[in-house]
Amino acid sequence: MTLFFRFLTFFLALSFTALAQEARVEQGVSIFENEVEELLLTRYQEEPFLLLQSLNPGASLESPIFEKLVNKLHKRASKISSSDKRRLLEEIYFSAHQLILTRYEEHAYFSKTLQEGIYDCVTGSGLYALLLDEFQIEYQIIETDAHVYIKGNLDEDHFLLESTFPTGGLIFGENEVSAFEQKFIRRNQGAGSIPNYLGKTEENGFTESFHTVIGLRELAGLQYYNDAIKKFFEEDYTGTYTQLLKAEFLYPSERIIELKQKITLLLQSHVNESAD
Repeated sequence: MTLFFRFLTFFLALSFTALAQEARVEQGVSIFENEVEELLLTRYQEEPFLLLQSLNPGASLESPIFEKLVNKLHKRASKISSSDKRRLLEEIYFSAHQLILTRYEEHAYFSKTLQEGIYDCVTGSGLYALLLDEFQIEYQIIETDAHVYIKGNLDEDHFLLESTFPTGGLIFGENEVSAFEQKFIRRNQGAGSIPNYLGKTEENGFTESFHTVIGLRELAGLQYYNDAIKKFFEEDYTGTYTQLLKAEFLYPSERIIELKQKITLLLQSHVNESAD
């Protein structure tokens, strides 16, 4: 009990700054799963391809399949007129699904996407964002209550990129984009006390109670948020808390902070009950 209490007390004292300074828990226990995760979170925050792999990193951070995809797209791009950006975007959309995004599962993580082709809306959007950066196509990552997708403009031609649709997920035209959002991204006010995983579908649509533009750093944080909720339902509350610390470090959003506060109270109550 004494060790657990110290463990919890230390967690309560952690802040984003402490995490950035590679803080460790007393008794030699780390909040990081391994040294690779620690390195990626604390040293590579400006390199999204690596940062997105910080959750459950694979044996190698290099990805031959990603390199193959990028090389294929550059070859295709060399044969496409520079003014025909729509065709390039179509190549990006379909090639990503052909080579990498092969099986949808809720709550994947980016290294698993690269290694096994298993993806969700967070990792799929992350992959597309990296590719759009590679080809200098302007875009925004849109976060809603339970979903993430991409919107952008090609010379004032609006587009939407929905990674979880293997076909029909690339939409062009302002009216068409709006219609797609109305059909598949419905509004649902009054979320539960423990938020849904991002990417969970309900009644053939995605719930939405807010609409926020985020970056790739924040997207990496949402991976940890998803993993925290997974651990919560597994009743691993200490694991939930540690993942929320990392999620908050990358993306101190209101819902991440609120959930961390709730888990803090839950852990405190467990300590008090054990002490009695």
